[in-house]
Amino acid sequence: MHKENSQVFATDAERLFTEGFQYLRNGNASEAVKYFDKAAMNGTGLPNLHFARATALLQLGNLTSAREACGTELSQYPENSSARKLLERIEKLELELRTNCQHVNQLRAESVAASVKNTVSKPVCKTTKQIELLEDQSFREHLRNNAFKGDEPSMLQQFVAITGKSASVYIFSILRKIANNKNLNMIDYGVLYSHKLKNPESKVDYNDFHMLNRNKATFYLAGRGLQDIPAMNFCQENNLPFKTVYIVRDPRDLIVSDYFSAKHSHAIMGKMQVTRDQYLSMSIDDGITANIEKVENSGLVLMCGWQAFLDDPRVLFLSYEFMKANSLLFFSTLLKFLEIDFSWDYLNSLLGKENFKTVSGRKVGVEDVKNHYRKGIVGDWKNYFKDHHIKQFFSKSNCSKAFYGFGYNNPNE
Repeated sequence: MHKENSQVFATDAERLFTEGFQYLRNGNASEAVKYFDKAAMNGTGLPNLHFARATALLQLGNLTSAREACGTELSQYPENSSARKLLERIEKLELELRTNCQHVNQLRAESVAASVKNTVSKPVCKTTKQIELLEDQSFREHLRNNAFKGDEPSMLQQFVAITGKSASVYIFSILRKIANNKNLNMIDYGVLYSHKLKNPESKVDYNDFHMLNRNKATFYLAGRGLQDIPAMNFCQENNLPFKTVYIVRDPRDLIVSDYFSAKHSHAIMGKMQVTRDQYLSMSIDDGITANIEKVENSGLVLMCGWQAFLDDPRVLFLSYEFMKANSLLFFSTLLKFLEIDFSWDYLNSLLGKENFKTVSGRKVGVEDVKNHYRKGIVGDWKNYFKDHHIKQFFSKSNCSKAFYGFGYNNPNE
């Protein structure tokens, strides 16, 4: 939980500003804005107050309010160069978005349809072909013995990994289409995972991909933390440049989503049938209790492992909540960080065609517990967690570590 700052403050406004800034540093922009707003009501003359508020609003995707906050800061402190640079950045992004939207509205329907048709016709990825190549023992051994002996420069390896039950199916679907549209060299770890389940004798390793593709920029859909952290370690050990985006979600919502998925909609694999039978025999209350225990010892172990990279500039952390607030800004931020060129026209058109309503047939918030796209909202844990669930959640080490470590600092929100 957030601890009171022991520092002595001259005014309530200074105290509120300092607490809000701490929330901002910890990645909780929504909570930071609340404190900055309170600080502004208690004293309007604090240096950097509205600049910090603008920074938090930008993280939340609220460009209009962020621009207004920058303007307020500069009206009070015209010499604040950081606020001026932030304002320029916001105005540039607004212009890009506005120009893009205007252009998209002018596109003829037949042109959009042709674009989508052409995108679908392109090959999805090269993963299966590379697996077939790597299954050849002599080729695989030669690759492992000689991959790093040449003088060819290593190229950027780009990873996207997602916490389980954080819209991974939807996000990866969007990224596959973008990769196809750009004809990226894309490798899907999930394809090798499925291959190894069906062929347990397979000797192909995830790192074989990095050796095979090291001389060209490669885009990896890396999954949920099963193999991506070792992959980054491998890249670092062998001087392979990499950038990674990891997507997190409020672990309380994750637990609720995982419960309904295990109970109704997830594909049967491994021990899933045992879990499904167990949850079908329980009340929802008891099922949530059981799933807190399950996720504490599985998915949240992987999620917490990523906290070792919180200060690594090669790793960008984004959230499910950010995606729900502004999907266009979310995906553009992801692609820009990974140094992947993209078309605003194409991205805006794609997200307009593929969203919760179009893929589920329902409005956001309308629940279908047997559908993989169940509800699509933020904060659904409030509908299912009772007081004893909250107490149980915060008594678990990985639950608490994931919650506070990724900036979900307010237990009541």
